[in-house]
Amino acid sequence: MNLGGAWDPDHVLPKHLDGLAKNIGVRPRLVAEEIARLIEKIADSLKTAAGQYGESFGESSVLERLPIVIRRSLRRAKSQIG
Repeated sequence: MNLGGAWDPDHVLPKHLDGLAKNIGVRPRLVAEEIARLIEKIADSLKTAAGQYGESFGESSVLERLPIVIRRSLRRAKSQIG
């Protein structure tokens, strides 16, 4: 999916978020605020979601590693919005 001209999530920069805002006709600050809200919601629900998955499908080594990867991605995303 193209996000303001970036196709790879690891390469999304503030200029891409500005491009997204322009493409959808909103202020760049609104995009940044919504992304910040989404980051917080994901962070807040990560432990619960991992627990529910474990209860449904059993313990997995993936459940130990996945939250680490997700938190790293959230920190990176947060740094891109300022």
